Amino acid sequence: MSASRGEQVRRAELLADLGRYDEAEQELRAALAADAADIEALALLAYVCLRAGRAHEALGSADAAISLAPGHALAQDVRNQALVALGRADEATSAAPIWPDSQDPAGFPPETSPEQPWGPARPPDSEPVDPALAEQLREHFSRTVLFGSIYCWTAPVLVAVLGKSQLFAGVLGVGALVALLLSVAQLPGSAGGALGALQRVDPWLARAVLAVAAAPVLMLVYAVTAAPWALGAVIVAGVAALIIMFVVRADFEDPRP
Repeated sequence: MSASRGEQVRRAELLADLGRYDEAEQELRAALAADAADIEALALLAYVCLRAGRAHEALGSADAAISLAPGHALAQDVRNQALVALGRADEATSAAPIWPDSQDPAGFPPETSPEQPWGPARPPDSEPVDPALAEQLREHFSRTVLFGSIYCWTAPVLVAVLGKSQLFAGVLGVGALVALLLSVAQLPGSAGGALGALQRVDPWLARAVLAVAAAPVLMLVYAVTAAPWALGAVIVAGVAALIIMFVVRADFEDPRP
């Protein structure tokens, strides 16, 4: 496989990992236009089509990959899942996917062997993230944690000062959720894809993000129930996020690729 086609397949893997299936498909079809027998491109195209809800196309690409590389794990897995989606489970060699939904195989084997020349499928959490994207994710979510922690300290105090107003707590909770969603929307791909990529490049920062993301939900819990513990939990979430980010995270080696 030429360097240009290899780069196209690599970009397609990253795009698929971020949920940008249309763009991934464009990269793969460009690679296949140069070499219709590119097995990795065929197998990944099958995966992308399946995730995009086009089981018939996924099955065709998977069959093409298997015809060139019998036993290719990713292609076989996609073929099985496509057959199940098409109501033809009796034709599948195994109805169960190789990887669970939380670890869909969006990559390819790092090594081969004579016994299994195409190796096992690789789940996306073993794939490195593009360094530029990794740095963007760190900078973006570090700001998210800092501003989120400030919110965690100030929001409960404001609610208490205003007589424990449930209505005001609801406004603060909804406002924070909207701000968080708008913030994540600035990143490439889906929110789940961005957080999944962050989990791979900086897992402790990802945990800190989840801690501050819980705060708006807890504010809404208070708005509905008026339970004092919910306000206390918001403050705890903010403290926990900073401890994770600046103390726990600092005890581990820099995970940058």
